[in-house]
Amino acid sequence: MTTTGQSFSFPGLLVIRVRNGQMLHGRDHTDGLGAAHAMGRPTAIAPLLNDRP
Repeated sequence: MTTTGQSFSFPGLLVIRVRNGQMLHGRDHTDGLGAAHAMGRPTAIAPLLNDRP
């Protein structure tokens, strides 16, 4: 990470539904809070967690 000089892994999962050779749906699951913490900015994402219906 260039902002902190520390390395981190960013595990994730990409799910794609395909029918007849065409992509119907894609969903990406990653650890955004873990990435924010690795960048030294976990408080930057905190307000976004409270802004849910």
